[in-house]
Amino acid sequence: MQRCGILVRYAVQVVACLGMIALVAEPAQAITRCVSTAVELDAAIDDANDGDEGSTWDIRVVANAGVYQWAPGLKFDPPGDKDNKTFMLRGGWNGACTSRTINPENTTIAAAGGVNGSDFEFLGNNRSYLIEGIRFQNFRRFDIDDGLCAPFNICPGTESVIVRYNVFRSGSKVGVGTFDAPDVQVSNNLFAELAGAMPVVTFGSLSGNNVLDVRFNTFAALTCTSAGQEAIDVYANGNGSVFHHNIIQSSGCAADIDIDDGPFHQPWRLVNNLFAQRTGHTPAAGSSNPLVGAAPTFVAPGAGNYRLLETGFLSPAINAGSSIPEAVGAGLSLPTQDLDGPAGARVIGSRVDLGAYESSLNDVTERIVVNDDDSGEGSLRWAIENANAAPGTQRVKFNIPGNCPRVIALQSPLPDVIDAIDIDGYTQPGASANTQPIGSNAEMCVVVLAQSGTLAHALRVPDGGAEAVSLSIQGIAFAGSTGFNGSFSTALSLRSGSNHRIQGNAFGGIGPGQVGALGVLNIGLGIRGTASGALVGGPDPGHRNSFGDNALNAIVLNDATSAMHTIQNNYIGLSASGVLPAPLTLNGISASNSPDIRVLDNVIAASAAGISISGPTAIGWTIARNRIGTSAVGVPTAAFANEVGIRISNGSGQHLIGSTGSNATSNVIAGSEQAGVWLTETAGANVTVRGNQIFNNGQGGSGLGIDLGALGPLANDSGDVDAGPNNGQNSPLILTSQVDGNTRQVSGTINGSAGDSYRIDLFRAPDCAGGARGGNLFAHVGSVLFNQNTDGATPFALQIANGTPGWLTAIATHLDNGDTSEVSACFQEDTALFMDGFDA
Repeated sequence: MQRCGILVRYAVQVVACLGMIALVAEPAQAITRCVSTAVELDAAIDDANDGDEGSTWDIRVVANAGVYQWAPGLKFDPPGDKDNKTFMLRGGWNGACTSRTINPENTTIAAAGGVNGSDFEFLGNNRSYLIEGIRFQNFRRFDIDDGLCAPFNICPGTESVIVRYNVFRSGSKVGVGTFDAPDVQVSNNLFAELAGAMPVVTFGSLSGNNVLDVRFNTFAALTCTSAGQEAIDVYANGNGSVFHHNIIQSSGCAADIDIDDGPFHQPWRLVNNLFAQRTGHTPAAGSSNPLVGAAPTFVAPGAGNYRLLETGFLSPAINAGSSIPEAVGAGLSLPTQDLDGPAGARVIGSRVDLGAYESSLNDVTERIVVNDDDSGEGSLRWAIENANAAPGTQRVKFNIPGNCPRVIALQSPLPDVIDAIDIDGYTQPGASANTQPIGSNAEMCVVVLAQSGTLAHALRVPDGGAEAVSLSIQGIAFAGSTGFNGSFSTALSLRSGSNHRIQGNAFGGIGPGQVGALGVLNIGLGIRGTASGALVGGPDPGHRNSFGDNALNAIVLNDATSAMHTIQNNYIGLSASGVLPAPLTLNGISASNSPDIRVLDNVIAASAAGISISGPTAIGWTIARNRIGTSAVGVPTAAFANEVGIRISNGSGQHLIGSTGSNATSNVIAGSEQAGVWLTETAGANVTVRGNQIFNNGQGGSGLGIDLGALGPLANDSGDVDAGPNNGQNSPLILTSQVDGNTRQVSGTINGSAGDSYRIDLFRAPDCAGGARGGNLFAHVGSVLFNQNTDGATPFALQIANGTPGWLTAIATHLDNGDTSEVSACFQEDTALFMDGFDA
């Protein structure tokens, strides 16, 4: 429970102690610690435990400095008044901690005392966990647990738990358990030579809103020491969790994997795994192609080498996974590298290998670009022409002599893509994908420049292409020039085909590393026609695209026939560093009629509308875990503000903005000139806006955090019988907030029709930025389900933690149709320590 002050996520500090309340738009404290000894690492963990609530701790462990070893083990578990932290523990750094290579074999943290010496624990209600690039050894338990919030406590919602590119060797138990983190990734790890009496490895969630993604891991030499146990146990109370492209090898176990079918636990989707036996739930719909009973065939398992054998009796896991188009179409993320680091690129061949390591076997024809000429043999144009002429997936790689960057100046658009082509700019010597969770350390060595200002595009998948046509492109910087009036009309245009993958590119603005300023593009990326299932970005740092300085929009989606795209983890309206605005004249994401789009984990700033959705067939969107109106580190200054955060118009509706759960914060929408989320007068209905942090919008004097119809408060009507956007859903009215020991009793009314059901979500903020109406949805403090028994105003009540008095606001969501109301009028809580029945 918060005791005195809380540092609310995304760098907005609430100082609320003994009646003093202030809102300060300052960055949260960010501490980077560079450690090269066990003593320094131990001290850094201790300081992270004791650091201010809401602070960020980036602990960088120097590689090749010997084994980090000590007796008591390692424990990050800050107390309740010092939690809500962003915690990163990452290996592979150089001595100055300015650059790194992700390879866990060069950074080992081991418990003293031999096998099962101590525990490695990362616990508590913190904002996020990232454990990356480390070999953990000789442990009894390795645990990550984001903590259960006790009744009536105000606990921060965990946003993400990410465990990737690690080795867990010579231990007893590994567990990743979550209660409210909506984004859980366990990717590209080796779990080897573990033995225990419980399930040796456990991945699970007790929330109905969490989705776990366990992918590309090798589980080898797992030993069960008690009868009837499973090597791996997975459980989730919600739907959508996936276990894919993993290898499991165990001995003495009743099964390799158990999909726990206990009370409330749901099936998982299993795709392209290798294991011997499974128990528990039948896999969910969409499961396919497990290599059941096949031996993984490692290089030298007796010597601890669990790479795939690629000579003689080849491992069946080689090229046994999804192709790039199949993975994108199935919503499965492919990593940017394997566990050996940049030297082990992925994907090699027509299909990705299973497990943590990628073999060098390649069954795909490659075209090598060896010069930066506009045309002729060895040029990019020549490579695309030849790739189009050959059947099957073709890969275009680069080996252009000279220093980075190499600029390909186009006199005319490149040839249209009419087959499956993978263009990989990161194959150019000197290039490397981003590995940083925030910002970018990528080096892009291939720049495509419009030499002529009349080009309609640089590269295009044209109208009329077959569904099998697929373009994957990564590591390319698209540049314009202000001297050419904005250069391309659309730098990259996808008008047909399916399962395109656009990852790790820069579209105008300020690119990463040596690329620098890329000038102005009209539109970065356009997707329309019959193009379907495009993945723009992705969950890994190397997947992130940057879009900046666009004269029109960054990303445009058009046409009802173009659907099911995912836009994830991109910087839009920012530099590749994420800390500088790169303004867009129009919108970050601009959509007309495209349905079923997912917009996840992006940072969108400095736009007319961060996201604009228009048209009666633009339905079924999910917008979650984005930062809209801030920098990549969460600072909501005026330079990053959008005119509108999310705008919905012209019949568009049936969207989920946020999460159906209320504990974890999904989107942060801050500092808009007008509304945070605006359903204009022409918008449709059934738009649910829950589980978000929406504050300090309406900076220009009009516009609420959630605004229905014309900008400004919508008057409630008796019986809630009006129409319009979200059916004119009435907002709640808060009447009292009275102290009752360690809790407060909050009461209010909502005006509706008999038989209607609502969920009322209550928020507390240190001020009421919008005046009597339109306050902040700042810190979620409680919710209640409410059934309307009669027409008209009907009371509701709920109990919340006491906390420091502030301003309460509420929203109502109709349970039958999903309509969410505007933000209620603010209610200022009494600052008295005690109240009686005569206090107002």
